[in-house]
Amino acid sequence: MSDPNKKKEEQEEDALSKLKEQLKKRGADGISGLARSFRVNDKDNSKHLDLDEFKGAIKLCKLEFSETEIKDLFKHFDVSGDGKISFDEFLRALRGTLNLRRKTLVHRAFKIMDKDGSGEITILDLKGVYSAKKHPKVISGEITEDQALTTFLETFEVYGEKD
Repeated sequence: MSDPNKKKEEQEEDALSKLKEQLKKRGADGISGLARSFRVNDKDNSKHLDLDEFKGAIKLCKLEFSETEIKDLFKHFDVSGDGKISFDEFLRALRGTLNLRRKTLVHRAFKIMDKDGSGEITILDLKGVYSAKKHPKVISGEITEDQALTTFLETFEVYGEKD
């Protein structure tokens, strides 16, 4: 006889794989778009989504999931089991943990970018390592390099809090 808990876990993993694949196809806009959708659907500004708000976020992003798959995803992301998911809970479950090689690369990149050694990467640090000269909108004259940098930095903010 099959274990119903095992089957449920497999359904959650299948829905998670499908979500990752759909977000991967969208590139960087996938996660940042979902972050915006998360904020828009957080109706009570609690920085958490209940199941109905989560459904709204998935639909706003035009991600293709059945009602059952959305519930499976929600259950997977609701690590604390309180019927709500925070964006941090969501991102941690979506991204998973870094292996040692990737973690080492992240630390090396951080040290390169943290020019003043403050332990934070500031806009001044980034100006020294990030160039927007070849950004299509900078080339066309629609925006300045500083505006492109600001837009880039906004992708790291959730609820106005810097990551």
